[in-house]
Amino acid sequence: MTYEAFVQDRILGPMNITDMKIGGNTQEEAFAKEVRYYSNWRPPYAMNITRMDSHGGWIASAKSLAFMAVQSDAHGTVPDLFALGEGLDYLKNGQWNHNGALPGSTAVMQVGYPISYVVLLNEGDADFQKMIQTIRNFMNDKVNKRTNWPNIDLFDYY
Repeated sequence: MTYEAFVQDRILGPMNITDMKIGGNTQEEAFAKEVRYYSNWRPPYAMNITRMDSHGGWIASAKSLAFMAVQSDAHGTVPDLFALGEGLDYLKNGQWNHNGALPGSTAVMQVGYPISYVVLLNEGDADFQKMIQTIRNFMNDKVNKRTNWPNIDLFDYY
């Protein structure tokens, strides 16, 4: 079984996430609905993304990553992939985050209960650390100032 098939079958499948896959290297290899990538850093289509696989090669929507977040926050009404106390240490308490940046993309994922968020950009900036911190500051400010939250299920994966 390939790495991609294993992750889709054993991790994403049980979470009902079916649209994540390893990306291609060129615009011609892009999947349906995949964005075009831009960068002021390096040419985004000059990288071997397929070869990177677990190191940044996954194509995912913000919705799929948000659904992954609520299934790894150790709380809430959505069942988690791992039972409480299982999994890697950072998954055990339900509070974790991940940032990523490549030429052509920037990603910020914050997981926690009751708030998780995902921000994906189809642009990679040479000063990606500043960009990621700017996104985190903006999102945390918005979360902290918000007083009215939806009380309905915003996912349609069920």
